[in-house]
Amino acid sequence: MRAVKAILTLVVDLLLVSIVAAVIIINYGAYASTSTYECFGLVTKPGTAKSEETKLFIKIRHYGWWLWTDSDGLLHYEIPNTTTRGLFFKLQKVEDYINIYHDGLKLLQGQFSTVSNVLFVNTTDEEIFTGSCKPN
Repeated sequence: MRAVKAILTLVVDLLLVSIVAAVIIINYGAYASTSTYECFGLVTKPGTAKSEETKLFIKIRHYGWWLWTDSDGLLHYEIPNTTTRGLFFKLQKVEDYINIYHDGLKLLQGQFSTVSNVLFVNTTDEEIFTGSCKPN
């Protein structure tokens, strides 16, 4: 009887330690890596010939394999000295590209090439940024 009680105590202790470790990893270690880029390019409005040279910063946070989600990470962007900034919660890595989506929507909002570091992203409903990025 003592042996069974000792084994059950050990199993419960191991289970509790596993649960605590999982909670810590998920809440504090969700990101496997973070990359920051400075991008130079053009902001254009579809249907117009007008474009404007712009500098844009992006931060890509890649989720670790242990985080059970349908997204591979998130992307935050901002254009300095403006109020233009945004956050995309759904990224999907497809070979050498990271496809950018709005959370829950299947509409492609942009794409980042991990080979050439070229980015295009809808910064607003009416504007698209297209440019080249370098690690920051």
